[in-house]
Amino acid sequence: MPLPEATAGAILGSTEVPVPNIGAFIPDSYRVTSVVKMDLDGAVTDEEAITAVGVAGSSQYVPTTVVLIAWDNYARRWTAVFNAAQQNSYQTETQQGQKGPGLICTCGGAGPVATVMQDLPGKEASLVYWVPAVAGNTTVWLIGVVNFTNQLANLAWSDQLNIAHIDSYAVKPRNPFPSPVVVERSPHQQLLVTAPWETADDNQSYAIRQYSFEVTAVQQGPGEWNYEAVNDTRSFVGVEVAIDVQAGVPLGDAKIAYVYPGSPAQGKLHVGDLVEGVAGAKTPTNAMGLNGPAVIDQVALFYPGEKIRLEVDRAGQSMNVLITLGRWLPSIQDYVQVGQNILVSM
Repeated sequence: MPLPEATAGAILGSTEVPVPNIGAFIPDSYRVTSVVKMDLDGAVTDEEAITAVGVAGSSQYVPTTVVLIAWDNYARRWTAVFNAAQQNSYQTETQQGQKGPGLICTCGGAGPVATVMQDLPGKEASLVYWVPAVAGNTTVWLIGVVNFTNQLANLAWSDQLNIAHIDSYAVKPRNPFPSPVVVERSPHQQLLVTAPWETADDNQSYAIRQYSFEVTAVQQGPGEWNYEAVNDTRSFVGVEVAIDVQAGVPLGDAKIAYVYPGSPAQGKLHVGDLVEGVAGAKTPTNAMGLNGPAVIDQVALFYPGEKIRLEVDRAGQSMNVLITLGRWLPSIQDYVQVGQNILVSM
């Protein structure tokens, strides 16, 4: 039931701001799990981020949301300026077919978290939220960064990250889990995200290792900000390899179909080369099975800046090619399936 409206400011002409009726901003079937005050635009009155979870019914899955409310000094009322449940990036579906915003399991799933990120100059900041939601038969991080200025809020960045099992082949992950977390000092804070890296080689539910990246604000113009993922710890050779797949089984080695200009592979690897492995690297033995040649996971076990020697067959001649691994970029295409062949970036 809605909470009682505070009487402060009820007198006509009062300049006081009433305490918001939190219950008026979420559905009756939800319960409030937290209310976080945050100054996002430098105004006298702080904004408030409300996290809420649906009440359990016959299903073990309940929806969630994060609602940002702000005081409108002209209309003299509190208004909802952002609702995560209305965002496409916040929608999930269970393996049983139940759909909804940010679904969590009543068997112990955690609800949304809302916090502030001091990442903009002056007195402006951003709302950051995340929730470990259910998607299919696994869990995904639903993450968002919200800007608020001039009484307008917009979802400036969002992502869905699958929380797969980590099959690291005795390689200890370099970053803690779970994630994300706001790091650094105001006004240069960033969002550090750590998640499993499922390469195109891995089984859908098993990742080779964890990786991390930072989400940071980048100015596009006066008062206009965009967000970019930087310092990605996934490694990148700089090629696309063709994998011949028949009846779901990969055949042969990774054959280079394309070399990215300016990548570590440029001038060292050629279209048509067969990449057979990484010299001295452990061969993955994932009991769940691999979706491609093991060399893809062998490369993934190394980090950007590390040197590796690729075992290459070039027109029947065996050779080792020294590569200093680069850093994965958001613009890199993970894979494209075309008929029987799959092109995979590595």
